[in-house]
Amino acid sequence: MKRKIFIVLAVALLLCCSAALSFAAPFTDNGNGTVTDIKTGLVWQQGEPGYKTWGSALSYCEGLDLGNKTDWRLPNIKELESITDDTRYNPAIDTNYFPNAHAYYYWSSTTVANSPYYAWNVYFVDGCVNYYYKDYNFYVRCVRGGQSGSFGNLDHFDFSFISSPKSVGAPFSVTITAKDVYGYTENYNGYVSLYSNAGSVNPITAWLNNGTWTGNVTLYEGGTFIFLGANAGGKYGTSNTFDVTGGVSNTGNLGGTVRDNRRAPLSGASVYLDNNKDGISDYSQTTDSNGYYRFTNIPAGYYDIWADYESSSNKNDGNYVFVVADRLVTENLVITKFYSGKTPVILVPGIAGTKYKHTSSDQIIPELPGEYPAKASQLVLHDPRIPPFSPHPGWQTLITELENKCYEREETIIGGGYDWRMPVKDVVDQYLIPAINKAKDITGSPKVNIVAHSTGGLVVRSYIQSDEYLSRNDIDKFAMVATPNLGAVNAYYIWEGGDPKWADDLNGGIINFYWQLTKKMHEKTYKLGDLDSDDHLIIRNFIHDKVPELRDLMPTFNDFLEYKGSFSGIESDGNKNKTVISLNDNPNRKTRMSPTGGTDVVKTKVFYSESEDTIESHSILNPYIPRRTYEDGVPQLYKNPVKTAGDKTVLKKSSKFPCDANEGWAGCSPTRESEHGDIIHEYADLIRAFIDEGEPQCTSQSAVSGRLFASETVTKVLSLSVNGRVQPYISNPDGQGSGAHYVSLELANDIPGANVNIGADAGSVSIENPMDGVYTIYLRGAYDDDYNLTVEYTDSEKIVTKEYHGFNHANTTSFTITVNSGSSDKITINHTPLPPSELQADAMDSGGLKTQLTWTASTSPDVDHYNIYSKYNDAPYLAQIGSSTSNSFNTGHPWAEDSSVATSLYAVSAVKADGKESFLSDMAKNNDRDHDGLTDEEEVTYGTDVSNPDSDGDGLKDGEEYMKGTDPLLTDTDSDGYSDYEEVQLGSDPLDADSVPCTDMDDDGYAVEGGICGPVDCDDINPYINPGASEGPYGDATCSDTFDNDCDGFVDSADSGCQAPVVDVTGCIDLGGSPLVNKKVILKQTGEVNQTATTDSGGCYVFLNAVSGKAFTVQISGPVLSSPAPVINGCTELQGSAMTDRKVLLKQKNETNKSTKTDIEGCYSFSNAVPDKKFKLLIKGPVVP
Repeated sequence: MKRKIFIVLAVALLLCCSAALSFAAPFTDNGNGTVTDIKTGLVWQQGEPGYKTWGSALSYCEGLDLGNKTDWRLPNIKELESITDDTRYNPAIDTNYFPNAHAYYYWSSTTVANSPYYAWNVYFVDGCVNYYYKDYNFYVRCVRGGQSGSFGNLDHFDFSFISSPKSVGAPFSVTITAKDVYGYTENYNGYVSLYSNAGSVNPITAWLNNGTWTGNVTLYEGGTFIFLGANAGGKYGTSNTFDVTGGVSNTGNLGGTVRDNRRAPLSGASVYLDNNKDGISDYSQTTDSNGYYRFTNIPAGYYDIWADYESSSNKNDGNYVFVVADRLVTENLVITKFYSGKTPVILVPGIAGTKYKHTSSDQIIPELPGEYPAKASQLVLHDPRIPPFSPHPGWQTLITELENKCYEREETIIGGGYDWRMPVKDVVDQYLIPAINKAKDITGSPKVNIVAHSTGGLVVRSYIQSDEYLSRNDIDKFAMVATPNLGAVNAYYIWEGGDPKWADDLNGGIINFYWQLTKKMHEKTYKLGDLDSDDHLIIRNFIHDKVPELRDLMPTFNDFLEYKGSFSGIESDGNKNKTVISLNDNPNRKTRMSPTGGTDVVKTKVFYSESEDTIESHSILNPYIPRRTYEDGVPQLYKNPVKTAGDKTVLKKSSKFPCDANEGWAGCSPTRESEHGDIIHEYADLIRAFIDEGEPQCTSQSAVSGRLFASETVTKVLSLSVNGRVQPYISNPDGQGSGAHYVSLELANDIPGANVNIGADAGSVSIENPMDGVYTIYLRGAYDDDYNLTVEYTDSEKIVTKEYHGFNHANTTSFTITVNSGSSDKITINHTPLPPSELQADAMDSGGLKTQLTWTASTSPDVDHYNIYSKYNDAPYLAQIGSSTSNSFNTGHPWAEDSSVATSLYAVSAVKADGKESFLSDMAKNNDRDHDGLTDEEEVTYGTDVSNPDSDGDGLKDGEEYMKGTDPLLTDTDSDGYSDYEEVQLGSDPLDADSVPCTDMDDDGYAVEGGICGPVDCDDINPYINPGASEGPYGDATCSDTFDNDCDGFVDSADSGCQAPVVDVTGCIDLGGSPLVNKKVILKQTGEVNQTATTDSGGCYVFLNAVSGKAFTVQISGPVLSSPAPVINGCTELQGSAMTDRKVLLKQKNETNKSTKTDIEGCYSFSNAVPDKKFKLLIKGPVVP
């Protein structure tokens, strides 16, 4: 074995030494034991700690505190090789900057791709690259900065100068260049997304080769002050501004409302538009009696917009609007009239806690604009209001609490929304600091208070713990709500595995929030085509590129991945959560935040939940086998994760971390039952009390004086959201309408409870408490292109979401929706004909390979023909290419058998004789002739059969095999006697010969093999006999059937389940001496099904089957207490003996928990319960003998 490795290394050495010479870039000696590489921006450790194994080297760099920095790491192989100097020998490095360098091997962090026991290193005698066993001892040189897992320091993208004017629909040449922080071209090879502040761009993506792309760009909207943008992996850049002329017309309409910061409409307010960026109004209008303003037929383009009312103005709020040709855009303005004298409060949400303001206010899944980063003025807090799916998370509840203490919106209540695709550190500069500055400017206060939910807490911590904060020192109180201070396990399934649907399933998600969020971003925001939940590699790459903030949520604890009894955490390059690790390693967390605060110290309090089962760890497949996803270990499909206390998303140990005894730099709030998504709603009064402590107080009368409150509670919502250039208008059963009127193109809003938001490329109408009946939907477009439509109905019973993809032929189309709140369906979409299905693109030999489309006919009986639409893969919009009266169509397009032919996407609609057209079918691509998930070009590369979806005939398609890492040309990749298909289906690892399938002949969920397959099934023919079955209780037929029903080795009377019962837990309770009758009592034990009892006529309860060896909790649910509240009395026993000195908790909603302990007779009493509220008692029992 060693001889074989030596030969490989000799070949590697020859390759290394025959390569082109490498010259190290100039360095700067920082005078603190570090040097900076001027070219890459990487900062290097100057000295060396001596010999270390690879694992010790990783740990050493992670824990290094040098030059006042703690974010050191072991360099990857390309980074380490970059400081070699081929003009020098023995050592091959500039000793002017690295005077103590050794002419020997230095470790890199890069593991050898096909051999996890080896890692790459650089031999600094001659600068050549080698690899060795990880348990060898080599030298270490740590690095910081740059991007771990990639070479160099990509900082931004530059555009070549774009002259004015350009024309709508006319391509023009642009060059995009990747740059490092010093302005040098960075050797970046990869895709960037292209966007514009004026809507979609063609192409929507561009591939940079060696840091540069030159190509033609087309824009679809005219106007002034247009710019292009590019982004990838959290890095971005924009062009200069320029003008674009042409299009269907040169003018459009603008409308909206002006309200004060108590939400009252302002009649007679003046609204101004400036399209020259000179601060001087070019157009003006006055609001009507309902606060509405309207501009008609004004030139398309970008405008600064502001309003004046009496002596108040919002001119400096940074509002702007893009008026689009031949359409309506809305912009609602707020003028601050009321001031409170309080310290301003900034509300900072978590990931997915902000949405594009032109999407529906009550849509469950938030959407962001394509522009990156989105402008703060285009974003609002995402806070849908209808239970059980919201409050999410309950900002409105908190705002109301603050308003009741005289805080004012847009003055001392400031929304701190941000583009949650961005890394946490970038959010600080781009959004948080400007929001703080805005609050300070409006109020004149030197400091602010902050309430931050989830990831928002990491954003605020990053600011407080930054160098910049020392000079600003402008936060007084910080409420940290459900913040993943140690990361969250859910991120692992999405970031490493590309599997948001599994993250939803493991958490019992009703609405598949993670998956729907990912799907919407891919299909709507970025227009990248249809996405399936099992496209794991596509999803993973998409998330890494578009949502780098998710990496900042990766778990940092080292005990959540379990393999054969050993636990580990995230160790792989590109996946480790450097942000949270750095924050928690930085000692200033304990000097800049504390439970009590101070002049230069932020008073900090943690609000967390421990009532929900939350994923803590998951068993994984062999982590030493390289995988395409889950570099740190693939979670076992048929083993459920271990769960413990948390809020269903963030573990208690993660959210509570700052106020744990070992940390102590934050106070801990009392806990309440809550999930992550509604925790602010549940804790709103406690958060408000913390924030308002020490603030000027006001009377309840002044708190509500002049405020505009909703006249009724919102119990249901109907919403319509459009992504694209069609604009919605909806008419209710009474003939009232809201939206962009399809004839006048003016803003209409006559439906009670309706909210209208219309932008250049998105629009929505939502109706609170909609009446039952028939609604007519009008969609008007000025262009021939496609759009996405979401119709959503939500009430306390369920959420109904309907998603459609349609095409508009520059006209107005309509359909109806029937709302029946009493039915199970809630809404019915009346739109015919129905679309065709099962669209497929096939390669047809016709003088070269051409693209042939086939589909299954629409089920509507009166279809006349089908329209066919197409676009290139990187184009934003579909265009019609033909029609067919049959179920097939020859496009004439060349088949994309390799990258020399651009891939096309296709969709088909059904059309009736009267011209009424269906929505579109799902889309198909013309680059995979056997429909196995691999493109033809990929199949040629991997040697698989382009015409056979399963080249090795094992039952797995070639694309599935590639994703799972199995060999698509071998039926049994790991040669263990089981085919890859069998192993995948039965849950074993097809890459590990030591992992075999689990045999379950009777399909009862238990296998005969044991071990990795779980408990042994002692009878694999009878599905009623298995380790999960019951034997007993006493007197049951299973106690006399001669079978070992539960496979525990004991039959009938010998089984503990068939023993005569003993009384385990009993108790009684009364209210002021009267027994508490017919009330539910629950016995809870970790890992066991809850047991339920009901109090009898004496107020007593009995549990006979508490599980031995486990502690328990008794929960008693009480009624609303009378006034004055009676004394609550009770006693409890365990197996006939009084339960003495046991903790008893009294819980009441919005009240601090009260506690006592049982006396020598096992009794307890509460005389301080709050009247007019329900209560719960929790009795903490010992371990059952």
